[in-house]
Amino acid sequence: MADPRPLLADQGTASEVDCLVVGAGPVGLLLAAELASRGCQVAIIDALTEPAQITKASGVVPRSLEVLPTEVEGKLLKNGNLLKEMRIMEKQENKPIKAVLSVQTSPLEVYHGILGIRQYETERYLTEYLKELPDWTQGGKKKMTIRRGVELDSFTEGPMGVQCHLKVPGGAQTVTCKFLIACDGGRSRIRHLLGYSFDGTTTPEYFLGLDACFENFELDSKDVVTVSLTQDKDPLAPGFAFNIPFGDGNCLLLVDLDLNQQKDWVTGETDRNGFPVLRQPEVEDVLKVARSRGLGQQVTVKPGSVKWLTHFRVNSRQVECYGRGRVFLAGDACHCHSPFGGQGMNMGFQDAKNLAWKLATAIKCGGPTSSLLLSYESERKTLESKLLMGIERGQEVVSSRNPLIFFMRGRGQRLVNMLTFIQPAILKTVSQQGWSYRKSKLSVEHWERPVPTCFPITSICPAGGYRRRQNLHRWIKTRVHAGDRVPDSALPGGMRVHQILKRSRGWTLLLFEGGEEENSDMEKHLGNKVLSLPELEDFGASFKSTADPTNFVPMVDEVICFPSQDVEAHHTFGVHGQCLFLVRPDHHVGFRCEPLRKGAVYRYFREACGISHGKPEDAPASSPVFDYLPALVWTVILLLVIFLFL
Repeated sequence: MADPRPLLADQGTASEVDCLVVGAGPVGLLLAAELASRGCQVAIIDALTEPAQITKASGVVPRSLEVLPTEVEGKLLKNGNLLKEMRIMEKQENKPIKAVLSVQTSPLEVYHGILGIRQYETERYLTEYLKELPDWTQGGKKKMTIRRGVELDSFTEGPMGVQCHLKVPGGAQTVTCKFLIACDGGRSRIRHLLGYSFDGTTTPEYFLGLDACFENFELDSKDVVTVSLTQDKDPLAPGFAFNIPFGDGNCLLLVDLDLNQQKDWVTGETDRNGFPVLRQPEVEDVLKVARSRGLGQQVTVKPGSVKWLTHFRVNSRQVECYGRGRVFLAGDACHCHSPFGGQGMNMGFQDAKNLAWKLATAIKCGGPTSSLLLSYESERKTLESKLLMGIERGQEVVSSRNPLIFFMRGRGQRLVNMLTFIQPAILKTVSQQGWSYRKSKLSVEHWERPVPTCFPITSICPAGGYRRRQNLHRWIKTRVHAGDRVPDSALPGGMRVHQILKRSRGWTLLLFEGGEEENSDMEKHLGNKVLSLPELEDFGASFKSTADPTNFVPMVDEVICFPSQDVEAHHTFGVHGQCLFLVRPDHHVGFRCEPLRKGAVYRYFREACGISHGKPEDAPASSPVFDYLPALVWTVILLLVIFLFL
């Protein structure tokens, strides 16, 4: 039911907020919650009078669980179904269906699996969390609420804000906001009003989807997500089936139909892409396709178990611009693609987490934050364009009816099954735990090279010395780089790193004591003072910021110190000497500094994030990635060798 109250004031009058979020789907809910938890005056509206009860985005990957609020994460884990295996099945003519690829999800960090849960349940837990947060448009005296039945009609962007004209129940209202955020889905009105192109393709294949409890079913209905590929003489057999179980006995089954297979469902009309419009399928239609694809000759649906029945054609599209000035887009308003891989909603969660802290910084800190906001597009669009391309290519392969592709596809799956070292890369991609912003302007590393005062060969020769070891560690050793996701690690007292990151209201500072030998070399060659563990803890405490009355922390809120005895953490992060990592509110490393330089940290906040702090920045400049000295030495050696031989 729509909230009968006006958005903020009487109908027909103007109101002012920091952010107006349009769309109360999972992405809009998370974005509004992140902004409200950081003390921003945020309002969230949705054209629907009631939440949609759709299964749709039914997989939550580990990276999403890492960045979702603790309260939401707990409810999802309690009520979702942890999927422990990804399996690809194959059905050939006159042969039984069999598994050709099995990837265990237990190696996935933190959660050891992918969560199967319906979208409307995820939305419900996000809504419950949002409604417990203070509404700062009301001075924090009331709780957040979603204004339903409210639709954005138009908006005008100016230098000081965005004037939004809304259709509210029984009238109209004008709201002025500092930032307008479009989370209004694949048919985004805001994107349309901005005039942004949404280029891409629409596939000729049509999808039928059924959320029900299947009986006499050949696919696993407990804890395995399955893709089944079929090649047979039955006209409906060629194609794939995707199955994800929910743990309550129900599964979401998706099957695709090519243009020839769609003939039994056509209405005689065509859509805007020239493809035939299909009638609403019935349960028996989905079962008919399932039987043809070897999912069980007697497969049926348990009476009363159907929760969702749908049909759709897949679009693979990405908006030309993720936002400029004071208007930004997130989630399906930016990108849409095949459900293959289960990435859509999870990509949207990362959009929301990435954008929210940057908006909060711009609102709360002021200052030159335009480059900070522009980094949202450079980070998300670049990464998501690659992922969209991969999903599109994957969808083309699994939907292909070509017998040769079917044969080659099966051989490739068997090869991956044998070459187990490939599987971790697959898991990191699907779980989104392998994503990184290393090339972002916000990803900065501070290193210092020793400058020899004389000509000791171990100081400058690339065959030995501290400088050589530092270069190798910086260039090729396995380590956590600026821009990378923060790996998890155990902490004293039973806590873990990701629990602290979730609790943090701002940035998190990770301090590593480092190994004794490496620290001794660092102190000798760089001249910096290596801190003892108590001194390191005091050093970290000096960075902590005080929260404002709305609970916003502009810089460091949490500090974690790893003593040298914590070998596991040092190995996980790839740390040898004493150093620090500055972790962004979206749990990616923003800044890495070795050796410890307080001034370098404050310089990073000012130059990269536009946060004015008034702190001293007395630190040397970072050495460039390229080291001229080894190149010079090797060039001289090569010239000498050539001269001697000639």
